[in-house]
Amino acid sequence: HHLLLAALSDANTAAVRALGSLGVDLEQAREALRTVDVTGTSDEQPEEAGRRQMVIRVTGGKLTLEATDPVLVKAAFAAAGALGDKAHPADTIRGDAPECASLGIVWRALRESLDVIAEQASEPAKIAVRPRLRQAGDGPDNKPDAPGTEAG
Repeated sequence: HHLLLAALSDANTAAVRALGSLGVDLEQAREALRTVDVTGTSDEQPEEAGRRQMVIRVTGGKLTLEATDPVLVKAAFAAAGALGDKAHPADTIRGDAPECASLGIVWRALRESLDVIAEQASEPAKIAVRPRLRQAGDGPDNKPDAPGTEAG
């Protein structure tokens, strides 16, 4: 839909001419494309589709993350398979294994995401604003560091 919307933004494209010759109301088509719900379509971002297939359960002193997204499940089986005997018990990826040090990134992203959920749940008016989680190289204000500086 983004490609079609981009093509419709220029009155000189072949798409605009072809659709216009078919009697399509181009402004109506543009508005429909701007407001269409992409949930469940190939236009939906993978992380949006994936998050809808995640459940976090908090019981006692334990947090359990369940993900049924086929892309993540396939990647997890591949990682567990690569770990071989180090995936103990079988098909378990443990954060204390040296090969799993990258789970620290997951920990940080999950921690920040839970903080955002708690904040948004306490202030519903902020839900419309999608937070940008910090990325490697971001400065303390959640903005990328200036070129030539190092993240602290």
